[in-house]
Amino acid sequence: MFDNSQKLNKTEKGRNFVLGFTLLELMVTISIAIIVTAISFANLPNYSSKLSLELLAQDIAVSIRQAQVYGTSIYGSPSDEGYRVFQAYGVHFPAISDSSPGQYKYALFADLLGLIPGDVSGRLRNNFEYDGTNNGPNFTTCGTPTGNNECLEKFYVTGLREEISGFCLNYFPPDADPSTFDTFEKRWGNCLNGAVENSPRLKTLDIVFNRPDLAANFFGVDFNGDTHKNTGSNIGIIINSPKIDYKRAIVVWANGQISIDK
Repeated sequence: MFDNSQKLNKTEKGRNFVLGFTLLELMVTISIAIIVTAISFANLPNYSSKLSLELLAQDIAVSIRQAQVYGTSIYGSPSDEGYRVFQAYGVHFPAISDSSPGQYKYALFADLLGLIPGDVSGRLRNNFEYDGTNNGPNFTTCGTPTGNNECLEKFYVTGLREEISGFCLNYFPPDADPSTFDTFEKRWGNCLNGAVENSPRLKTLDIVFNRPDLAANFFGVDFNGDTHKNTGSNIGIIINSPKIDYKRAIVVWANGQISIDK
């Protein structure tokens, strides 16, 4: 038997009712959807900038780790004097002021063995510095390292949404009052301003790894022209997204640990 209660059109006291949405309910639902979509699209540029900066931080950390893997896994060659020599690898960050906005480049380099000036032993050694002044800040020629151009591979920091803001020695100052660097804002501020003793802001920076140690070797030149070679426990690389004032710091420790501070 057919059940009248299953009909979509029901009759009650002579009036017909049709199940469904009213025009008002439909308008309210569409309005809510439009508002949510508008909010999402309004935040999209900021989200995109933040994501881009996070990816840049990861890329820089990975390129430094790449140098560490190369430097600690290279097979040593026996010398004529019976000792084993190892080629080192590092990452060179040139002066930011030498590059056009949005065109910064840094390089993975092979620290080739050579004679060190003043070393009376005459042994071939690594100098733990990038030798490539003839190549310029744009690393015009890379891929076949030579004595005056050790560039192996170059990396780009392009575009105007993110940039490298600066480098400093002792991003985490070992002897400073902990209250001076207990927040991320204080740490990157001190780094970019050189506000803490023994934590100078650096103009150029080299990070080099050499077997058998996993440790990092630091070489930097500050804005006074003074050199700093393995004088700090860590270094900081500050990156920034100017449009939204969003920052991250890549921190490399002398023991070889690499982290991202935020």
